[in-house]
Amino acid sequence: MAIDMTQARNASSGRSESGLAGRWSRFPALGALALGITLLGGCQVATQLQGKAAEVAANYKAGTLTATINAEPSQVLAAAEQTLRDRGYSIDEKGATEQQGGLFARPPAFNLGRTIRVNVVTTVDNATNIAITTNPWDESLARITLDGILQRLGL
Repeated sequence: MAIDMTQARNASSGRSESGLAGRWSRFPALGALALGITLLGGCQVATQLQGKAAEVAANYKAGTLTATINAEPSQVLAAAEQTLRDRGYSIDEKGATEQQGGLFARPPAFNLGRTIRVNVVTTVDNATNIAITTNPWDESLARITLDGILQRLGL
């Protein structure tokens, strides 16, 4: 019966073939702690009031800024498009219905800036939920974009 050299080395050193899994199984509390720290970092929500009267609460989490605006989705989408075009972005995709819409914008140069996706949807109380996602994640860019949209809407 032939024995693999890796198995022979592992047997002589007292290690198992499981590699990293074997190391973490010796210290289960450390593995759980590492997992917990990793998960907690992505669960934080940053909330700020925005707009000229600071009446719009905008929440940023995991690359997306969300807010509720008292305007129709078509108005919010038009303001978003105008804001992004004024900043040199090109609109690659755009679509809208009465209840929802979205657009995808690219920066002026391929390697300069971040792409931005804006999605809007009507709420039950005739307001509009807006979600601004930047790729790669950039909270300040998302908030600056929302400020431009709110300014164009007079909010």
